[in-house]
Amino acid sequence: MRPLRELLHAQRATTARTSASSAAASTPAAEREPVCAECGGARFVRVTTDIDHPDFGRAVPCACARAEDDAERRARLLRYSRLGALERFTFETLVPHGRSSDARARERYVVAVEAARRFAEAPEGWLVLGGVPGCGKTHLAAAIVNRAIERGSPALFFTVADLLDRLRASYDDEAELAYDALSE
Repeated sequence: MRPLRELLHAQRATTARTSASSAAASTPAAEREPVCAECGGARFVRVTTDIDHPDFGRAVPCACARAEDDAERRARLLRYSRLGALERFTFETLVPHGRSSDARARERYVVAVEAARRFAEAPEGWLVLGGVPGCGKTHLAAAIVNRAIERGSPALFFTVADLLDRLRASYDDEAELAYDALSE
């Protein structure tokens, strides 16, 4: 009987190889980014110094990452953000007072928009959006992700339903991407 640690390590290695190869196979050759010889596509390299140097083991951006211009970075961040068609949802495209005919709902919408704007400018902690279908939650969330990308920060867009589906699927023994890999 093999120790659990050994089994888990083997499963993680298999999952990582499978995920990498299936991702490469599903992306057409024309869309794949060229892999940097220095960093292997990780976009970071380790500083090579003596073990007692304060920078020992520190990761720094690779030359390929430093050479990337703002437009390329924005395009890459958008590609990985999961926004898709929601890329058009920004704070500038919001209806200023919402679409509801109810005055209280419009007031709450304005408060939510201001909270979302503050969070988008200085993301710290959590911002939870709740409300009835059609009240603007998705637009606000997409606007926050778009603002992060404008600032050059990576961000992911998930609806709660999609995120829960991904988490549930990751617990399946046959899952392509295990929960541990998803959370890293």
